[in-house]
Amino acid sequence: MGSGAEAVVDAELCVRGIEGLRIADASIMPAIPAGNTNAPSIMIGEFASRLLVKDRAVMEALRAERQNEHQRLAASLSARAAAGQLDRRGFLRLAAAAGVGSAYAVALADQALAAPVAQGRGGHTLAGSSAGRNAMRITVSDVVSPSYFPLTAAVELGFFKAEGLDAEFIFPSVDPGRVLVDGDVDFYGASPYIAFECLPEWRGGKILCALSQYTYWFLAVRANLGAVKGDMSALKGLRISASGQPGILLRKVLVDGGLDLERDKVQVVPAPRPPEGLDNLARVGIQALTEGSADAFWGNAMRAELAIRRGMATMLLDVRRGDGPAVARRYTFPALVASERLVAERPHAAAAAVRAVVKTHQALRADPSLAAKAARRIFPPEATELIGTLVARDAPFFDPTVSRDAVDGACRFAQSIGQLPAPLPYEQIVATQFQHLWTARP
Repeated sequence: MGSGAEAVVDAELCVRGIEGLRIADASIMPAIPAGNTNAPSIMIGEFASRLLVKDRAVMEALRAERQNEHQRLAASLSARAAAGQLDRRGFLRLAAAAGVGSAYAVALADQALAAPVAQGRGGHTLAGSSAGRNAMRITVSDVVSPSYFPLTAAVELGFFKAEGLDAEFIFPSVDPGRVLVDGDVDFYGASPYIAFECLPEWRGGKILCALSQYTYWFLAVRANLGAVKGDMSALKGLRISASGQPGILLRKVLVDGGLDLERDKVQVVPAPRPPEGLDNLARVGIQALTEGSADAFWGNAMRAELAIRRGMATMLLDVRRGDGPAVARRYTFPALVASERLVAERPHAAAAAVRAVVKTHQALRADPSLAAKAARRIFPPEATELIGTLVARDAPFFDPTVSRDAVDGACRFAQSIGQLPAPLPYEQIVATQFQHLWTARP
């Protein structure tokens, strides 16, 4: 314990560089006392318990405040919708950007708009329609990420419909770690450590297939810094913008890349909140640089490419393609996940979802221009224009296979951040009954 460079924990017992982990035993004592360590260890435990109680009280207060904010926002949006000032798409976008849970937002939109059934391209019901309440609900943890795009495209291009599943895409909730727990969706595109965050030791969830391969985030730095691609020493003294769960992985990349956040004065700062709706989600990286709240940002390919094309940033790390510490490539991967209950009770639906993703991979690899068609209803215009280029670039990584190395890497990363006590068996995490579908030919 201490404030020096060699201290493992800080004054509140938090392990430096790892979120959500405290140590409360005799190992944290800066110097071992000459007497019996029993009493000091009890004192440390009592101190830790008070910190945890304080943290819980703060979290409950924040949760209550957020619920009140959501109720006020819902009333405002409902009034605007009832007055004809807001359509369904705008309602859902603003609700999602403000952190309203997807199921709650859809229910509010139904009530405020009282709209008839809306049929999308390919005949599937659009999110928020009354018939959509009986459809399979699908979402991804990052709407504008090209790495999750195959799942979005599987809905929008009608591949779920072709497999006999009535499917609707809904915008993700503010807490992506609770999607499977809350039951808002049936199929979820997310990294394992995000999707299973609220499942103790990852029990209750299953990976059905991969949406793409390897760790898929990028680190872009302000263009005027003159940083050389791959040179992590260029990050010393910089502020890096990152959102919650991706920021956890970023810290691991930095540490495994040889940086000491305290010694090298590297700060990971929260990503700015978009001023309005989904249209600004793709520009969060640009926003961080423009506002001056960060010198670099950690984000998906869409955010990085938009900033680079505007001349505001240069690419420092493309982890998927080998930049940064070699081990980081296997920290995670975008996966199609579902609850164990769905897999057990509706195996035919789970198999159909895998087939839909596999066929979407094949279609996008053969014709990346389909991406713009798939994105048109959901993506903002600027991102819609760019998605085809990014899909063409990432197409070699569109592979549904879930390898044992991928699962082992994901487990070891989850263990390093305190989610798992030890790596889990492959068969416990992956729905292996669908493996044969990964290599299906068109």
